[in-house]
Amino acid sequence: MTKLFALGHGIFSDDFTSDTQFGQQFSAAVASTVKMFRTDGADLSLGLSNVGAAAKAMGVSLSEELAILGMAKGAFNTAAEAGTGYRAFLNGVVNGQSKLGLAFTDSSGKLLPMVDILEKLKAKYGELSAAEIAEISSAMGGSEAGQVYYRAD
Repeated sequence: MTKLFALGHGIFSDDFTSDTQFGQQFSAAVASTVKMFRTDGADLSLGLSNVGAAAKAMGVSLSEELAILGMAKGAFNTAAEAGTGYRAFLNGVVNGQSKLGLAFTDSSGKLLPMVDILEKLKAKYGELSAAEIAEISSAMGGSEAGQVYYRAD
């Protein structure tokens, strides 16, 4: 838990007015994620480590990042693997939006919440066929990135 807390502090502390506020919010977010997605601190620490600051740099909040890691964990078996997939998704999302003819960032270049991205993809594709899943995966940076999209749904 100490490693998870230190990692989270390094990535997200500037989003909070004090270390106390960070500690309260971070511990609450971790507790919710562990409970909802049946994971643990060590696994989340590896997941956050594999994503690094990439999500934060694109405007993803702490709670959304933990939720995505938790949900995507089902596709990858661990949050650590989900973190690698989420990083692949983040690396491919900017190119993916142009390839798919959709906008996944706001006017300031920050990534839209995953729910909004999923809604845009559902509006364009509806129920996904195998070919459409392959198209989205390819546009987003490969099968790992596609699994994040597929499992976050």
